[in-house]
Formats: sequence, C-alpha cells, structure tokens
Amino acid sequence: MQSTESKSSKPEPTSLEWRIFVPCHPFPELSSHVPSPEADRIFHDILSTITSLKPAAAFSETRTDTYIIAERYFGLKFREGEKLELKTRLHRSDDLGIEEYRKVKYGKKDIKKYEDEIIQELNYCGYTHDAIHRVILQTQRSLDIKKSRVNVQLGNVYVEVANIEFVLPCEAPKHWLSLAIEAHSKVDINSFVASNILIRRLLASINTYIHIARQNPAQPMTLPILGGYPSFVFYVSAGCDRELALDSFATLIGNR
Repeated sequence: MQSTESKSSKPEPTSLEWRIFVPCHPFPELSSHVPSPEADRIFHDILSTITSLKPAAAFSETRTDTYIIAERYFGLKFREGEKLELKTRLHRSDDLGIEEYRKVKYGKKDIKKYEDEIIQELNYCGYTHDAIHRVILQTQRSLDIKKSRVNVQLGNVYVEVANIEFVLPCEAPKHWLSLAIEAHSKVDINSFVASNILIRRLLASINTYIHIARQNPAQPMTLPILGGYPSFVFYVSAGCDRELALDSFATLIGNR
C-alpha cells in the first residue's frame, strides 16, 4: 500500500471534487407513463448544459474500470481491470456537496491479498463496520464501467466531462453523462462555480428538476446523482433507487 502518513495522524484528503451523474435517458423505458413536458424540457437543458461544458482542448481517454459494489462512502476499483485502488470519503460539505476523498493505490493482486490492509484503511478513515466491509470484500460483486472522458485545467480547478456506459444483469446498456470539478481547495471549487454562468444555470435546472421529482413521487424519473463514483456505483446497483438519489441532493437543494 502506498501511503506516507503515520497512522496515528488524522487522515488528510488527497482530492476534493464536486461531481454529478445524469442519465442520458431519464425515464424508464418500460413505463406506460408519459413524463411531464416541464420535466422533459428541464432534463434536456441539464444534458445540453453539461455537453456545452465539455472542454475543447484537453486530455482525453477511453478506458474500462471494474468497480466493486461497496458503500456510498468508499469505492474499490481495478483501473483498466488491473490495478486496485481504494477511494474513501472523509467529508462532504453541507452546501454545494463538495466531497473530500483519500485515495490509496494497491497492486495487481486479488482483493483477498489486501483485505486486512483495506479494513485497516477504512478504520483509519473512521469507518469501523468491519463485518459489513469484509462481506463486501469477500463477495466482490462488480460492475464494469466504460468511460470516455476529457479533462482540462482551468486556473486552479480541473473540469472533467465523461460519457459513461455500463450493463446491469439482464438489462440493456445504460448511458450516463458525468461532470466533475476537482481541486486542492474547497474555496477554488466554490469560486469556479460562482463565476461560471453555465454551472449556475446547471444548478438552477437541477434544483427545479429535483423539486418536480419531490412533488410528483409517482412520476417514473430516473434521477441524477450528486456524488463521486462510490455513490454512483452504489446507486445504480440498487436499481437507481429514488430515495438514494434525492438524498444525494439533500445538502444542495435550498442552498443555491
């Protein structure tokens, strides 16, 4: 395990990010219900805004990562199916929903070889549900996610837009968009959001869309998810559970 910190010290984040995932098709294909015109219009405004934020000149790549289905607060993945990485959430801000993560890289061996180290790292980050974590590590339910992403540095932040594809058992391929803003400082992310007209427009559209979802619980809407890949993998593996999605926006709605 790669770590230079003493385990007696407080864990420090290695990255800060604000990330949102949006389904390219928000309404269940087999539903007999017709979405409201307002919800449909707002959803497509969200998609077009994210697409317009896609950097023109940037680093780009396409790869497939294998994620272990875990919890909302930590994620395990084999980068390109090989190198194991652990990403643990240390904190989530109570306004925009910025998350602080600590990342640890392991090797190419099976998870079983690193099980005790992973449990120790989760304990270090404040998550002590050892029995639950061992079941997750031993069961190793997984999801392959293909990402085609572009990333560019704009001042003190990095902006990433990604097209995401995955297949759940016995279902057709799913396509999502992801927008992320990453930095070393929460202040830098907040400043970028405050100064970017498109981001502010996106947040306003999301607020309205989630409000419609809250007011119409019977409407068949596959909702966006606010959070990092650990939250996203947990969400889609749970069948895009409505309450999980609404809960992910709890800190954002009413604060913008």
